[in-house]
Amino acid sequence: MINIKDIQSKYKKAILESQKLYADRRAKDTAGAVRYTKGKIVEDITKDIIKIAWSKISSDETRLRMDKKKVVIKTNDEIYKLSQDIHIYIDNIFKISVECKSYTEVAMYKRVLIDASLLKEAVPTINAFFIIQLENFLNRYEMKDLIMPLNYSEKQCL
Repeated sequence: MINIKDIQSKYKKAILESQKLYADRRAKDTAGAVRYTKGKIVEDITKDIIKIAWSKISSDETRLRMDKKKVVIKTNDEIYKLSQDIHIYIDNIFKISVECKSYTEVAMYKRVLIDASLLKEAVPTINAFFIIQLENFLNRYEMKDLIMPLNYSEKQCL
C-alpha cells in the first residue's frame, strides 16, 4: 500500500522532472508541456491519496474504482461527452467527481463548476465534487462570488 512518504517522493521527483523539462525546452512550446506534466502530477497524487483514504474506510480494494470515462450529457437538442479527471465509483456506483489542476484562475474555475453541474444532472448518484489544485489565482472575494450562488459555504470549498 502506498503511503504519504511515497507520495512526497513522487511529488519531488515529478517537480524536478518538470523543472528539467522547462529548462530543456525554453525555446519550444514549454508552457503546454510543463502544464501537462504538473497536471498529471496532481492527478496521480490525488489518486494515491484517494487509495490511502479508502484503505482507512475499507480493506476491500475491489469496491473502489477510478476512471475518466466520458459521460453523455443531453441538453435540449445537443449531446456532449463530458468527464472530469477522476471519477470515483464505490460498489460500481459513480459517487465522486474530481477535477485536478496545476493552477486555477476564475474562468477555469467557472468551467469546472459548469461541468460539475452538468454531471450532477446526468448522474444523480454523484454526491461530491472536488477540485484539487497546486495553486490558484483566485482571491478570497472571487471565491466568495463563485461559491455563494451555488449555496455552498466558503469553508466547504476552501
